[in-house]
Amino acid sequence: MNQRPNILRGRPWLVLLVLLGWLLPQRAAATYVDEPDNYTIMLGGTNIVYFTAPAYDTSDGDTWVALGTLKVTPEGGTEQIVFQWSTKTDIDNSDKFLSCNFSTTADGFFDVTLGNQKSTFRLTKSNGGWQALARNSDDKTFEFAAEWVVPYNLLGKKLTFTWDVSRDGNGRTAEKVKNLKSVTINMPAASAKLQPFLSAPMLNPNNPGKLELPWFLASDSITKAYFEYDDADGKHHQEDINNMNSGIIMLDANVPYRKLRVVCNYKERGDKGVYEIEGVSSSTQNMTLIHAPIGLTARYVGDRKAKVELQWTAPYPNDEDLVPSDFFDIQRSLTGREEDFVTIGQLLYAKTDNKTDYSFTDSTLVDDLLAEMLTSGGTLEMGRGQQLRHEHPLPCGQPAPDAHCRLHGPLGGRDSPHRARDMELCRRIRRRVGRARTDGAARHLEERCRRGGGGADPHTRPERARTALQGAEPRALVRTL
Repeated sequence: MNQRPNILRGRPWLVLLVLLGWLLPQRAAATYVDEPDNYTIMLGGTNIVYFTAPAYDTSDGDTWVALGTLKVTPEGGTEQIVFQWSTKTDIDNSDKFLSCNFSTTADGFFDVTLGNQKSTFRLTKSNGGWQALARNSDDKTFEFAAEWVVPYNLLGKKLTFTWDVSRDGNGRTAEKVKNLKSVTINMPAASAKLQPFLSAPMLNPNNPGKLELPWFLASDSITKAYFEYDDADGKHHQEDINNMNSGIIMLDANVPYRKLRVVCNYKERGDKGVYEIEGVSSSTQNMTLIHAPIGLTARYVGDRKAKVELQWTAPYPNDEDLVPSDFFDIQRSLTGREEDFVTIGQLLYAKTDNKTDYSFTDSTLVDDLLAEMLTSGGTLEMGRGQQLRHEHPLPCGQPAPDAHCRLHGPLGGRDSPHRARDMELCRRIRRRVGRARTDGAARHLEERCRRGGGGADPHTRPERARTALQGAEPRALVRTL
């Protein structure tokens, strides 16, 4: 008889191998969850990163993602978790949907496509949770896709993404998915941030004593706008302005505004989503200050020879645009006409002395009137004067007296590089100052003319005296740099 040979006879080591193979559990075949090629990541737009990943495989014994993590490391920065997901375990093979939990700690947002369906879920740091994934068309696997709208601060940077996925399954050992590759993406740079433009200040032609500062931002989506500055005492101020993309800021011309700037927030669109750009600012400016005298008064002093004393206050003596060579220029007109104003004196601005109160005495007014009247054969005697009344305002909202002089200053000295500009500004401001009358002084002079007996000549009549003094007016004109 032919007998089949026993291949194990005399080979005890082979018997041992057969027994070990029967006793040890067989390694499960690779599944959809284990395949590295199913984890993809790529640039999806100028501000979008697109990625896909599996969640569950029902073939060859169920396999699922116990915890999946996507991390990113900006060039020169630290690693951070971008996205995480995990699934319900051991579902029925007949289930058409899979519960999957999504979360993120990253800025920006994610639009997650929930498997084989059109519906999406917007994921942010505040609204993670369980969502239903639809089974793929192969009727075996579940997966998802997501678009991450990258935060503004990561645009223009090199980003390196890495996967860290733990999987488990029926009849399988929990372990990491192996051979997952990192991916580096160079994000396109964002558009340059817009900056508000703040013009140099100018005097408002329709509102004497006011400065206007036009500003502009090249965006039609401004969400907030304000200007801020420090006052003369260093105190910080902030004032809201309209959310249009341009406007005019109105400021008092005789008050210091230091480190003034316009600050805006606006929205900028990407390929997907809108960014809120915050805190863009214009360059800072120290506003040019009109050093308007405050409390300018004039009164007659003296006995036989009348004099006029002017007094005023100059605030902010330590302002940065004043220099020791600046001075006040005192002018007078006997007719009230612009072309008749002449300089009768100058007073140095006492910046180094921290001085705020000033005075000037004019003793030439009576001499000038006498010279003019006596040439026509008249006589004039002046007695004690009287306090002049206050009627008209100065440019910057300050009260003005009925005086015969006007004051502009402080002006740049002979060596001041701003001298020409000083005088030009005086001419501009001068046209915006109202006339001031001195009816009280005219009545006083009228009475003295009667007592002097000079009524025959028209130049010595009371009407002539009134006309001479009615034109006298105070003015405060100052320079700005």
